[in-house]
Amino acid sequence: MELEMKGFIRAITLALFTVTPQAFSEDEMRDFYAEPGMNPFKTSAGQDVTENIDPFSGNVQLSYVDLSIPGNGGLDINIFRYYNLPQSSPGYANPFGYGWTMHFGRITIGSGHASQLCGAGLVPGGDTQDNPSIEMPSGGRELLVHSSALNDGTYITKSNWKAQCIDPTDYTRGIVATAPDGTAYYMREYVFMQGEDGPAGQAAPTVQTWLTNQIVDPYGNTLDLTYLSVASGMKLVTRVDASDGRQVTFDYLDANNSPVTAGSMNARLSTIKANGQTWEYQYAPFSGGATGWGFVDHYELTAVVRPDGTRWNYAYGSVVTEPDYQRLIAVTYPTGGKVNYSYQRIRPYLPSPDFTIFAIKTKTQSNPGHAVGTWSYEFHPGSVDFADLGVQPLPENAGRMADFTRITTPVGVEHIYHVGYWALVGTHDILWEMGLKIRHQYLALDPADGSLSLVRSISNSWSFRAISDEVYRGGILSDLWDSRVYTAQIASQNIVLDGYGYTTQYSNYDAFGNPGTITQYSIYPTENGNRITDTSYQNNTVNWFIGLPEIAAVSQDGAVIGTVSRTYNEMGRLQSEDRFGVTTLYAYTPLGDLAEVTDARGYTTNYSNYFRGTAQLKELPDGSRLSSVVNNTGSVASKITASGHITSFTYDGLNRLTGIDYPLGSDVTIDWNATGKALWRGAYQESVDWDGFGREIRLTRRDQISGDSYSRTFDYDESGRKIFASDVNSASGIGWEYDVIGRTIRTINQDGTSKSVVHEGAHRELHRDENSNVVDYRYQVYGAPENRYLNWAIAPEGVGTRISRDAYGNITGVFQGGLDPDNPAQYLGYTQFFGYNNRLQLTSIDSPADIGLTTYGRDILGNVISRQIGASDATGYIYDPMSRVESVDYPGAAPGISYSYDADGRVKAISNSNATRTYNYNENGNLVSEDIAIGGASYSLAYTLDDLDHLSMLTYPSGRTLDYAPDALGRAKQAMPYLSGVSYHPDGSLRQLAYANGRIADFTRTTTNRMDTITVAGLVGLDYDYDAAGNVTAIQDSRNPSTNRSMSYDELHRLKSVDAGWGTSVYVYDAYSNLTQKSDPSRANRSQYYQYLGLMLDRISYDGAAAQRAFSYDDYGNISYSDDIIYDVFTG
Repeated sequence: MELEMKGFIRAITLALFTVTPQAFSEDEMRDFYAEPGMNPFKTSAGQDVTENIDPFSGNVQLSYVDLSIPGNGGLDINIFRYYNLPQSSPGYANPFGYGWTMHFGRITIGSGHASQLCGAGLVPGGDTQDNPSIEMPSGGRELLVHSSALNDGTYITKSNWKAQCIDPTDYTRGIVATAPDGTAYYMREYVFMQGEDGPAGQAAPTVQTWLTNQIVDPYGNTLDLTYLSVASGMKLVTRVDASDGRQVTFDYLDANNSPVTAGSMNARLSTIKANGQTWEYQYAPFSGGATGWGFVDHYELTAVVRPDGTRWNYAYGSVVTEPDYQRLIAVTYPTGGKVNYSYQRIRPYLPSPDFTIFAIKTKTQSNPGHAVGTWSYEFHPGSVDFADLGVQPLPENAGRMADFTRITTPVGVEHIYHVGYWALVGTHDILWEMGLKIRHQYLALDPADGSLSLVRSISNSWSFRAISDEVYRGGILSDLWDSRVYTAQIASQNIVLDGYGYTTQYSNYDAFGNPGTITQYSIYPTENGNRITDTSYQNNTVNWFIGLPEIAAVSQDGAVIGTVSRTYNEMGRLQSEDRFGVTTLYAYTPLGDLAEVTDARGYTTNYSNYFRGTAQLKELPDGSRLSSVVNNTGSVASKITASGHITSFTYDGLNRLTGIDYPLGSDVTIDWNATGKALWRGAYQESVDWDGFGREIRLTRRDQISGDSYSRTFDYDESGRKIFASDVNSASGIGWEYDVIGRTIRTINQDGTSKSVVHEGAHRELHRDENSNVVDYRYQVYGAPENRYLNWAIAPEGVGTRISRDAYGNITGVFQGGLDPDNPAQYLGYTQFFGYNNRLQLTSIDSPADIGLTTYGRDILGNVISRQIGASDATGYIYDPMSRVESVDYPGAAPGISYSYDADGRVKAISNSNATRTYNYNENGNLVSEDIAIGGASYSLAYTLDDLDHLSMLTYPSGRTLDYAPDALGRAKQAMPYLSGVSYHPDGSLRQLAYANGRIADFTRTTTNRMDTITVAGLVGLDYDYDAAGNVTAIQDSRNPSTNRSMSYDELHRLKSVDAGWGTSVYVYDAYSNLTQKSDPSRANRSQYYQYLGLMLDRISYDGAAAQRAFSYDDYGNISYSDDIIYDVFTG
């Protein structure tokens, strides 16, 4: 019976192997959404909102991209819509709703000062109070000042935009503003209007404004904007036309819901249309009293309806006496989530009691069916002495006081300190510091006693540079000034994490604010010195390409480790990049799209036939051609492989993938709605449910024929961190706990056991497993917690591993060993050394403890062209133009191997002088057969696939077959003629095997998804027990109890002992986990001893026996000799 049972166990093992090609894994399922090859199809423009709450001013800004159409040369059409918390009452004919803005860039200047725009001198007033400002399409606003570097009357901003009059003699001709990437915004549309915002509760001042009517990139691609002038004096953009044919139209309605005309007094945006897609904007009348242009009606934006019919909804405060009045108080996502805002009035500077601003008070995030999260904001201007923050006082203001903001979040508390009005009193030439963040602290809140403990603190110190010789005045402290216009630049940042500090310094700034030297301080300076990056930049003031990095050299301990050099063409595009000596060349089409990439071996990939910014033809160095067809929206309509096979794609109104038409088999259909998406392919269905903020909360996969359904659920905390992932079809699963800054501190298993991480800064983590064994991981950190590399792992059982690295993180050495019994503060062990060439490519591995030195020859790209171990002959490698292995030349008489590839880059054939193996693929790219020719004989393996690309039958050269009958999830339901039935647990592991002879093997699982029992009626009855960490601690055999056994493990989870009816086996290891001793209870507990030369097994000896088994090895570490010898213990 025991022999029969052992035979059946072998049969089970064979069955497991037989069904392996169809094994189902939850994490390896096909991602159909990625198949068009472009990320935008997973989400959509306008799906997400960028929320920015300023902890200094309390401003709330929401930014959306309602529409985006990519264009050639990178000149995309992006329709930005943003909300800024308004301070003043509505005072102009805003067609987008109170607080909302949508434009393509504009410049404004105070009324009466426009005539001074084109002069090189100061704007009247002698300082910057009346200077123009520029507003970017994405919502930013900056002051324009005369550039001292250019010294020709050109205006410049702190972020290196510049502005000039189109005609220096006539300001009415407009202004051209140029971004640092050379894109020019021609602002020729003049309008005299009331500004959008002014002092709290008051009318905004009137300003003279120039609106963008043309955008031109360095390659001459253009966006032309058409405006309609209406009777209120406003100009409304009605159309955007791109030079490559793209077009977006804007429609407006008047007070009577009729299309706006030139004679209309009122206007509000009603729709934006492009490529057959429509965005609709809905409003409610503004009920409050208007100031300024009171003869026009004012509106609140209440909804934006997207092309798929889902919508963003907005609500506003209605209590006149409250700060919330007419301000945005609720945003409802298309997916159902809701964010509520409340506001407060704050006085930033009490000596000016009338100076008040509206600021955020609370933000509450509600998610149907989930926890509600609230953020509360407290503003305390001028409440903390700079000295208490470690900042030196100024002689003019020895008691400088910083502004303090306290934010109570769902997971903790944040303290933020800024330079505010109180810090500037009585001083000059420091107004540039206004609003700078000095420190940001993250504190953990103890729910038991309400005490706070500091977890993370970020402290900034600042330097400055002058950008203009104008006198700067601004804000309510008009009696103070800076003698020039300065802009801040970070001088250093110190991050304290769990009490440990990490510092980065910035210095050697150029005239445009680019840091020439960045020093990242090492947390372990005795291990590695500081990492220093010296960078030079190209600042082309003619074509206005600012801040293009040219040469970046990284050094450590006084030596340059690596250098990256870049050159640019006259249009500011990257022309060449020399990365550590490996040069890549780039060329562009006349419209600025990438045309060629030439690698360091001289092989070129060509890109052409661009449409909507995507190359529709790609020609590879091996001569193959990949093509595609692109829609007007920029989405991929079809892909054509080099073999000519076509896969087509369809999309919905938000450019989300809705269908895939494959060359063969079933097609894919996808349906999207407000709360999720569903995908079908044949009998396969996959559905995803979202929470109110678009996060995945349920994933279900179904076989629509069998009805089998497999679901996992997910949950998140109020901050959006994943806190639970269920097992398939189960309420139990894995849970996670985090600290206040989002680090995982505990992972909870299904059975309640857990493993934890204790963080000590960024350079040390103590990982405790379910058995309370601790591994101490230590990291080298450069400058900031995110710049770290593992360099020590101190494990139980006295085992330590040290990893040495260079400044780039390349491993230069790995040591492993055990504690020295004579000196427990040290380790004894072996080191493996890694060497690199000047291109930072691995060229050698020296392992003195085993096979010795292995050297690698490499071509310029880093492909291995030779491999040599010790003094042995080298193995040579040759590559094709795609850097795929073409041939391998082995030393001596061993035959070499040749590889060939088909047009789609798949392996077509592998051959040597004795045999050839050829691979054949179908139109979907699946392997369908293999032909093997050996001598004069030939053999074939055939793979039959179903309509879902799953393997359904395997045909052997003999003609025998394995019929898998896969289900819609790709799992084999049989393996005939050997297995008549196969079933699975929800997680994809085997539940049952039904053999053709009528035997049934059943497999059960534990709550932690480990094998629990294996039973075969009358033959097998195995029951497995585990410890908390998953080690098998016992195997009970109900059919043959004499084989019952129990196991124990050391703290490294190595098998320590096996206790069974025949005795106890004990296992002993060295620090490298090599087995050094084993007792053998079947031979009267005679022990076996394993001896090593370095890390190579040299011999096995036995208690009481002169015979030993000795081993010798070839140059490659393969056993070349193994035999029993008689060893004289006296003479050796």
